Formats: sequence, C-alpha cells, structure tokens
Amino acid sequence: MVDTVNDLILTPRSPCADMLPVTVGRMMLTETLPAQMWLVAGTVPGALPFNHAHGLLIDQTPPQGTRATDQSDAWAVVTLAGPGATDALARLATLNLRAMTDGQATRSHIGHMPGHITRIAPDIWRLMVFRSMAATLVRELTHAMHQVHARHG
Repeated sequence: MVDTVNDLILTPRSPCADMLPVTVGRMMLTETLPAQMWLVAGTVPGALPFNHAHGLLIDQTPPQGTRATDQSDAWAVVTLAGPGATDALARLATLNLRAMTDGQATRSHIGHMPGHITRIAPDIWRLMVFRSMAATLVRELTHAMHQVHARHG
C-alpha cells in the first residue's frame, strides 16, 4: 500500500518549464535542453570559451583524461531567434553583438545576471544563465522583445 501522506514524488522539470516558448512579432524565445554540458579545464577541441582557464562542451563528451565537471543541470539555456532578436538582446547585454561572428561565444551579463552568450547565426542567439535565474531571464527577454516589437514592428 502506498502511504500518500509521507511519500514524496519528485518530477524532473526543465529550468524554463511552463514559461516558454514565447513569440513576440517574428521573434521567438524557446528553451534549449542540451543532453550534456561539461566545464573543462584548459584548452579542449570544440569547447566554447568560458573563462580564462576553462571551456564549455555542449553535447560532446570530454576527451579521456580531461578534468571536467558536469554542468548539465546547472544552467537555463534558451534560444532567442528571429528578426529583431539582436536588438532585443542588445537591450540587456553590454556587448557589441553585431561584431560577434557565427559560433562566437563569450561570458557577459544579460541584464543583471551573469551569463554566457553564443551567436549561432544572424539573429539567432543561445543564452545561458544559472538555473535559479531562469524566470528572470524569461521575464527580461520577453520585456525586451516587446519593446523592440513596439518600436520596429
């Protein structure tokens, strides 16, 4: 018999569960769920730059002997795409986004949150913040999307 008073059932949820997708005009904000993310020490082929001493592997297995920490559940990862996406992100990031090339990644604040920004293609961005900041990320990006849409249509 199941004791419904004392049993606790934990159900896994993604960081942005029930908040995404959001569409504003032709811009779309969606959650991206990488299968695996690793913070790796040193220079590792295929790793995105993360800080002066580490790289980030997304959906790749670290090479044998690499010092790595599983980061898969630590981050909220979203994709911001569509005409106006770069303008919306520019309202929250202090980078020259138009100078970034496809595939280029960097750490930067997104709003007031420490984050990681990757340009996937023109007007397509992968954005990462700590999992605990997922709701704030969605709220601030949605607000920026509405501002850009109201100004430019």
